[in-house]
Amino acid sequence: MRLHAIAPAKLNLSLYLTGKRADGYHLLDSLVAFTQFGDELSLSPADDLSLEVTGEYAGQVPVADNLILKAVALVRAHYDVVAGAQVLLHKHIPVGAGLGGGSSDAAMATMLVCKLWDIPYDAAMIGQLLAPLGADMAACITRKPLWMRGVGEVIEPAQGVPDYAVLLVNPRVVLPTPDVYGALQPEEIGRAYPQAEEDMAAYILQARNDLQAAAIRLCPVIDEVLGALARETHCVVARQSGSGATCFALFDKKEAALEAASVIANAYPTWWVMPTQLLGT
Repeated sequence: MRLHAIAPAKLNLSLYLTGKRADGYHLLDSLVAFTQFGDELSLSPADDLSLEVTGEYAGQVPVADNLILKAVALVRAHYDVVAGAQVLLHKHIPVGAGLGGGSSDAAMATMLVCKLWDIPYDAAMIGQLLAPLGADMAACITRKPLWMRGVGEVIEPAQGVPDYAVLLVNPRVVLPTPDVYGALQPEEIGRAYPQAEEDMAAYILQARNDLQAAAIRLCPVIDEVLGALARETHCVVARQSGSGATCFALFDKKEAALEAASVIANAYPTWWVMPTQLLGT
């Protein structure tokens, strides 16, 4: 038996830094959604746990210290499972891109391994189990539009997010999260931000990513990417996602996203360009 699934890329449609804790962790308020595009995972029975990574970004993915193996090992220990699993990851999401690829891979692997081992999948319990592995884990287990607050551990469903077509663009730059947070200026934390409203499209349009300015200071090409996306005729909004160098543009129609992808890929052949669609509720 071999099980397959897509671990979807995560987008921060908005990201506000609402404060900073005494331990140095930043508090946030973020509207998160997921895309149809993602990494491919497959699992099959084995005597022990193992991971093989293929794809364009395989060389950038650590295997021995991978989140997938850590997450699956936690589930295995919690349920006292003796069996193992062979995990194959085909890596489509760029590494360090601000798309939550590692967390999404680990979250999806836990769902598949529960099926493989014929044990109940309890999303709430799995979320608590994986919480020490990263702030994105709870959101990536849900894989639906949601509000993410605190340091990422507080989530609640977000209703009314339009079914946008999406264009993802990364200038093939790895931007480590600690570097971006380290480049923040005091005035970029705790600024006023718009509250959620019934018209989600209007909220997304006026939203921002409080990490964007710091990221651009470290990696000026991000500003070039945002400019290229914003110039596309049917672009609703262009914004950086999370702390990585990936930027996204939202479109009302799939055809517009595909057309923009062609234009940008031709104009900037060294950039990574991926049209996709938001996953709905």
